[in-house]
Amino acid sequence: QYLDRRVALSISRDITERKQLEDVQAFLAQTGSGTQDDPFFNALARYLAQHLGMDFVCIDRLEGDGLIARTVAVWCDGHFEDNVTYALQDTPCGEVVGKTVCCFPASVCQFFPRDQVLQDLRAESYVGVTLFGHTGRPIGLIAVIGRRPLANRLLAEATLKIVAVRAAGEMERLEAEEALRESDASYRQLVENAPAGIYEIDLTTGRILSVNDIMSEYSGYTKDELLAKNGLDLLTEESQKIFIERMARHAAGEPIPPTVEYQARRKNGSKFWMSINPKYFYKEGIPVRAAVVAYDISERKRSEEEKQILQERL
Repeated sequence: QYLDRRVALSISRDITERKQLEDVQAFLAQTGSGTQDDPFFNALARYLAQHLGMDFVCIDRLEGDGLIARTVAVWCDGHFEDNVTYALQDTPCGEVVGKTVCCFPASVCQFFPRDQVLQDLRAESYVGVTLFGHTGRPIGLIAVIGRRPLANRLLAEATLKIVAVRAAGEMERLEAEEALRESDASYRQLVENAPAGIYEIDLTTGRILSVNDIMSEYSGYTKDELLAKNGLDLLTEESQKIFIERMARHAAGEPIPPTVEYQARRKNGSKFWMSINPKYFYKEGIPVRAAVVAYDISERKRSEEEKQILQERL
């Protein structure tokens, strides 16, 4: 009869733990990448605290050589705290990096007396997991901390292993978005400081998509005025014909020179010459957009015309 009670207790515990892990998987399936008001990592930190009955959860991104961590979400006693950067040395998080799971079921403060966060929390238990990127390098970690000894070590470790895969994917997505924003900012700075006119144009509609200050100076139009215009309308009638013929040849697969000269009209009606070098973007083999570098060559053209007139007189 005693054995029956042990078997029943074991079966009940197995079913309960399986249900709890199914809840974790359901949470991950139902939670997207988050919103500006409630990012994914905030939702995950809050969920882990509630699901595991822990008092403190932090999700970190590793920086530099992996000895420094920057928190992306910190949940403590029912509310979020500000993100901070901290050194991993002398903390249990330093023991986590590179390991699948690191666990201190009890007396964690005694093992890390220099960790002020643990001391302030009067922490007793700690479980952490490394977040590995797709190349296998550690990119972050998750730590859950409690003021009581860990009640169910297997559940805590299994839970963190499950969420680690999704969290690592979200961490890499976050890194990619930040890199893209930095790249865009660098590109915009390069475009604005370039000693040439730079613009993008939709070849299917002729609409100017973006333009820098130099192009505005060339044409006499403001940026907003250029963005409201059809790029073809800036060209003289003769140059419009050259442009249309060139694009038809390009669409047909015929070779075309990489640089072409067009005559354009300024806002005040005067004409000027541009030498442009477009980079084309394609859809189903058809050029649909171009990023263009343009130079005002009016002075050169004027010199060439004067030289030609002089030669004709001679």
